[in-house]
Amino acid sequence: MKKNSLRPDLGNCPVCEQGLVHIARCPLCDDWSAVCDDCEAIWSKPSLVFRSRPDSQHPECPHCQGMVPRWNFGTRKQLHDAGFGHLLEGHTD
Repeated sequence: MKKNSLRPDLGNCPVCEQGLVHIARCPLCDDWSAVCDDCEAIWSKPSLVFRSRPDSQHPECPHCQGMVPRWNFGTRKQLHDAGFGHLLEGHTD
């Protein structure tokens, strides 16, 4: 994870090992998910990225099953405000 990144990440994707996993909000239902920027695997709960298999794959939102045209990736402040700060610091609990 890059501390000063405009799009903070949780680390390398456990599925493809190539991409970075970012937390993003679905523009259709407003729920947060974790999305790999390479293989496009999606986890409905960002805290489970490194402990479970993906729930979906782009473009389907795992929450509303809508076809997401473009994810809204959270800034560091937005993610901290949404309660994901511990994940950005590398803690999964």
